[in-house]
Amino acid sequence: MSEYLYNQDGLYTNHNTGWMSDPRFATAYAAGEATGSWSGAAIHWRVHVACWFAERAMQREGDLIECGVNRGGIARSILSYCSEQIGAKRFYLLDTYEGVPSSVLSERERAHYEFLKNYYSECYQAVVQTFKAFPNVYPIRGLVPETFNQVESKQFCFVHIDMNNVKSEMAAAEYLWPLMVDGGVMLLDDYGWEAYRDQRDAFDAFAAKRGLSVLSLPTGQGVLMKAEARSSNISVPHNGLAIHPTAYVSENAVIQPSVKGSLFTIGAHTQIYDFAVIKAVGGSGDIKIGEHCYINPHCTLFSGNGIVLGNYVLIAPGCVIAPTNHAYLSRQEVMRHQEFMPSKGGVVIEDDVWIGANSTILDGAHIGQGAIIAAGSVVRGEVGAFEIWGGVPARLIGQRPKDV
Repeated sequence: MSEYLYNQDGLYTNHNTGWMSDPRFATAYAAGEATGSWSGAAIHWRVHVACWFAERAMQREGDLIECGVNRGGIARSILSYCSEQIGAKRFYLLDTYEGVPSSVLSERERAHYEFLKNYYSECYQAVVQTFKAFPNVYPIRGLVPETFNQVESKQFCFVHIDMNNVKSEMAAAEYLWPLMVDGGVMLLDDYGWEAYRDQRDAFDAFAAKRGLSVLSLPTGQGVLMKAEARSSNISVPHNGLAIHPTAYVSENAVIQPSVKGSLFTIGAHTQIYDFAVIKAVGGSGDIKIGEHCYINPHCTLFSGNGIVLGNYVLIAPGCVIAPTNHAYLSRQEVMRHQEFMPSKGGVVIEDDVWIGANSTILDGAHIGQGAIIAAGSVVRGEVGAFEIWGGVPARLIGQRPKDV
């Protein structure tokens, strides 16, 4: 075949294909082909794209994950091609390993799947055998997104999605995107194929919501790259806002830093979701949010007399943290004009705390490590480590069990 002729996998071009004869790529392709994933089809350019992006992504922190594996062809090629780069990174392989369940298929997808169903067969043990020499590769059997609870990694540099149905693919994208590092790559195998128009429409909308667009490739693949997380609603009138590059802040979140010098810090891998509001009001305290925290939709944090969140703090939807109180002692003056009451110490929430939905945390609250606040509670004062509190006002209602 001419070095300037390529005609396979729905793609015809007379551009350079010299990379196909590169020994490193040829070895990687042969390793993937040997798994039987491609049923004899030639897909060199698709594999080339996957290997190229995986290698670049591995320059970042984080692990790799593939949703839609079949017999492991793409993953096996990546492991061969990137054998010197992968190091201790983990590679998760999620699939049913027996085809696509009809329960997740749309009518359009179900009609197309009739032509593909004989392509898939039970293959889990074959995949386990293929990757048994790779201790950091983890085949996980089951339906996405239910199997994500078996994935220990919470930081990814490379995500490959190829599940031939829009429902599972979008669930994977929604779950994994916040866990991707700055510069991470999400490779979409189905994006450009006519039979998978639903995926293209869904991923275009997914990208647009994040201020991005999908790079459409003539191989039928699509590519999204994770930029440094910033919300379009974040304004920084002073140098008072520091967001770690691996943090995720939804474009629909609102962060309004102080004009009086308060500092807002958002730690590594923390995720702040839609319609959360973090606002400098009611005092000159700082807001310090630690690492791996989750602040869910419709939460409100007022800086007031200061907020300190430790690491791995979980805040359910609709919560309010308000370490501030309006002054109200004079009946002769409207409360709006009486400024604020003296500080009670702000709010401190230690590591590994879970705050239930629609709870309110008031000035002076100090919630100890590992504590749980029941939904709908109002907390003021001290909560001990590993205690469970609930009610209005909140009171001690239990203890977390001790490890056996």
